[in-house]
Amino acid sequence: MKNKVFVKSYRNYGMATKQFLLLFVLTVTIFMTISWNNIGISKKSLENKMIEDSKLTVLRTNTFLNMYLENITNILLLISAQKDLIENGTNEAQTILQHYGELNSHLIKTLYLVRSDGMVWSSKQVLYEIYGNPMLPKLNEMGSQGVEGLRWSEPYETALSDRTVAFIFPIRSKANKYLGSAIAEISIEYLNQKIIPMISSSEQSIILSSLANEPIVFDPQSELLPYEKGFFPPVITSDFMKGIGQMNDGVDSTELGTQYYIVANSKGNNLGWRVSLLMNEKILNANVSKLYHNFAFTALLWIIVFLFGSFLISYYFTNPIRKLVLKMNTVTKYGRLSNIEMEREDEIGQLAMSYNSMMDRINGLIREIREVEVQKQAYELKMLQSQIGPHFLYNTLAGIGSLAKQGRNTEVRDTIRSLVNLLSYSFDKRYEYIALEEEIEALNSYIYIQKTRYGDSFTCHFDISPELMRCKVLKLTLQPIVENAIFHGLLSKKSSGTIEIRGRLIKNTMRIYVIDNGIGMEKEQYRKLLISSSERKLRDGFNSIGIMNVHERIQIYFGNQYGLHIVSRIHRGTIVRIDLPVMNDDHEVEMSGIRNM
Repeated sequence: MKNKVFVKSYRNYGMATKQFLLLFVLTVTIFMTISWNNIGISKKSLENKMIEDSKLTVLRTNTFLNMYLENITNILLLISAQKDLIENGTNEAQTILQHYGELNSHLIKTLYLVRSDGMVWSSKQVLYEIYGNPMLPKLNEMGSQGVEGLRWSEPYETALSDRTVAFIFPIRSKANKYLGSAIAEISIEYLNQKIIPMISSSEQSIILSSLANEPIVFDPQSELLPYEKGFFPPVITSDFMKGIGQMNDGVDSTELGTQYYIVANSKGNNLGWRVSLLMNEKILNANVSKLYHNFAFTALLWIIVFLFGSFLISYYFTNPIRKLVLKMNTVTKYGRLSNIEMEREDEIGQLAMSYNSMMDRINGLIREIREVEVQKQAYELKMLQSQIGPHFLYNTLAGIGSLAKQGRNTEVRDTIRSLVNLLSYSFDKRYEYIALEEEIEALNSYIYIQKTRYGDSFTCHFDISPELMRCKVLKLTLQPIVENAIFHGLLSKKSSGTIEIRGRLIKNTMRIYVIDNGIGMEKEQYRKLLISSSERKLRDGFNSIGIMNVHERIQIYFGNQYGLHIVSRIHRGTIVRIDLPVMNDDHEVEMSGIRNM
């Protein structure tokens, strides 16, 4: 079913789209196939490189251990060669041991000569006599056993050498009688300083463990290793070391504790100690992820290139037809009819010529219709201006009569003058554009008449920037809005209300605000004011021009970017914003905002 829908949709595509999709999908498919194969090869190469690097680090460590063992062996051979030291029991042995100990202090913590009868000489004789060394009898026993050559112990701790490993070289007479042993307690700190820096990343760690799987060298600050709680210095957990000890030589991925590791194991040194290089599997995953990210970036770049290239090829071959089709599809949009510029003499060129002739005729008809529409709009607006509300005129005259009966002649004179000014301003057909100063003067006349009738039920304040006073506005722009604020916002209040009129120049736009603190409106109510031309008539209105008429009139003359914007809140008031273009005496404005048909 989905395939049928896709085929049907594909058939409905234009020729340019079909060609573009076919070319783009084909090239991207070939590219993605080749790239995916290459990324698999790259991933395998990355894994192999990490494994080879691990093996190289382990090999370097084993080589170092062999050299280290050779140095220890040479030192002990030199000491054991002087059999008279141990046979005669002289104090010269202490001096010789101290001499060799100082020369090799970076390798060896403490040197001992232990005679078969238990007599001991040390390179740190004074400290030995104070603290002793409980391991010496056991080490001497190891030396007395029948096996020839160098031997070494498991790690242990002493007061003189801290954590150490002892190397024992037996001393025998010419008759092969056991005389004693030369013993060297090595410096594990030296091994740490040499072995740990061989790793290249904080996401790696190395462990050197003995024949009994006891850790000798490890980084106590490594975050990869689990440590026993409550121990200082840190001690690696026994379960973790047990897991390491059960692994065979080579490189393998395994779970130890709660983490996954890639572990390179080797006992390829003369000591038989295990060298374990651990890498967090996140390193490999991070590198693979980086590889995928690079692939994604490269793929995206090439897809953009293919997209652009496919578009150019499709555009080159199908643009003439597509251009003609697009132009013909805009025939319903009467405001944007234009001819096709095409220098061709083939069938497409002939179609373009016929289309251009048709568009010329349609454009002529549209201009005629627009002129009729403009005349109609202008006539309707002038009719609305001329329709003085009978209730307004009746109430104003009744108010003047009431003032006359009360003998308030000054107010009668001022009210009549305001009414005459307002009527003269409204009936004047000579000018469509009036200075804002004159518009405000007429508005003051209207406000005075209403205050005469309603007293102190409202006040009005003006805050207009001086540079706007000479700018031109459409006649009777403010009066309908103020009238709406009085009758539908303030008179329904129980207390006195306020109308504030502000004017500012903002980025070549004249912005006027009419703000009242009346009863306000619901959201749907004030939205309808600007979307329905059949708005309600104002009670006691001065004329038939309402807010919708003002909004439409501004947009007819200046364009849809200008007009009214209304915001209102119940029991808080209403703000009407008027946006107008900046016009002055030297600026001639044409009716550029005629709406498209």
